[in-house]
Amino acid sequence: MTPDLQKILTAAYAHHRTDQIQEAEEGYRRVLKMDERQPDALFLLGLLLKDQNQQTEARIMLADAVLVSSENKTAWLELTRLHHDAADWPESIITADRTLALTPNAVEVELMRGSAHMALRNFSEAALSGARAVAAAPDNADLHLFYLRSLMALNQFKDAIPSAGTAAQLLPESDDAHFVYGACLKRCGQTDDSEASFLRSLDLNPRNFKALNDLADVYIARGDAARAVDCLQRSHDIAPYNLDAISSLCFYGVFDHRMSAKTLFDINRNWSRQLNNATKDHQFMPSPERRDGKIHIGYIANDLFDNVTSWFLEPVLANYNRSRFHVTCYSGSEKKDKVTARLSSLVDCWRDIDEEDIEGTADQIRRDGVDILILASFFRGKDRRIMAYRSAPIQVGYLNRVASTGLDTLDYIITESEFRSHRRCQSNLYRNAGAALKPQFVQTRRRECFTPATTLSEKRLHHLW
Repeated sequence: MTPDLQKILTAAYAHHRTDQIQEAEEGYRRVLKMDERQPDALFLLGLLLKDQNQQTEARIMLADAVLVSSENKTAWLELTRLHHDAADWPESIITADRTLALTPNAVEVELMRGSAHMALRNFSEAALSGARAVAAAPDNADLHLFYLRSLMALNQFKDAIPSAGTAAQLLPESDDAHFVYGACLKRCGQTDDSEASFLRSLDLNPRNFKALNDLADVYIARGDAARAVDCLQRSHDIAPYNLDAISSLCFYGVFDHRMSAKTLFDINRNWSRQLNNATKDHQFMPSPERRDGKIHIGYIANDLFDNVTSWFLEPVLANYNRSRFHVTCYSGSEKKDKVTARLSSLVDCWRDIDEEDIEGTADQIRRDGVDILILASFFRGKDRRIMAYRSAPIQVGYLNRVASTGLDTLDYIITESEFRSHRRCQSNLYRNAGAALKPQFVQTRRRECFTPATTLSEKRLHHLW
């Protein structure tokens, strides 16, 4: 650096330290006009701009600074902070990794790296950062909370219990710490201990609706539907239509003797109106005429593994007329087993979907040109969300239901003739039209399942069409 440049830079830095921001900025820019790669001027101007909330230009300056001086630890740290604050997760990870290479065990950087990976659903990498941060600062409760949440995202609840317990001990007055500790215990089957944690969380914050939802699960495990429904109703009152509460109310309300059929219908109908209103602008695109003339059927479920839904669905898939129908299954579960493999062999197309990416799944169904979309399992209220989107010209509910969905966008529910006869007496309690099928017993490899052998034959599909 020439003496003249050094003099200008020194004066600019002096202005910077005394909060003479305009003079400092002018000095740094004079240096860069004379030498655009001067690393100190790039770095200091980047810091100044960051402090002035000029984030975009600050990122440019700091990025240039680390290109010129790749060992500048502070520049890498500040650049990581900027990327993280801007929710630029890929760049945040890149700069965090570089910062950690220069400064191992930097707890703040590990936390930024981990949260970026969490946002991108890279839970294993998030847990790795969480573990390193906890090892570096074992008495930091917030780090334990982050680490255990990353483990929970990986369904590693047993591994999360130690950090959850530590967080609850370090933060005895934190309702959130006691809630997540209870959540880990609950998932490991320690219901008595989890109940105590949830109740402690609610003592600290009676409006913690998440703790109420999980406490309801504890009561359900004990067969106490009434207490569970009370918790869910309180949760719903605090945070109307929060997913876990309303979804569970739609199911477990059936088992509460205090709840009338009309009340249950109203709960379903009111929530479904919320869903339909939120998705009313989403419409399917008419499918182009197909040379093979096949009708495209889509089945969607979040439990296509060894369970009751699959036992009933397998003979249906096995009996399609392949010359007339193209069948796609959309599976929203990460769990896979031999039954999943068998089901996938029976269809023309199998798609694994994210059960929480409802809009993305709806878009995929539209791109696939599905003519009839069938919800194969909807005992959980939240499974109906996909049907609120008009993803296909005809939308049908089939298995594992306990009540009407209340959705305007579900055109039919497939029923048995006995149900349809009974429904004539209570037609005001169902929003969806029934399409009755004559059932018969079908022997499966697991057990006898009461299910239609040719549930959607060509003739019956044309009836629905």
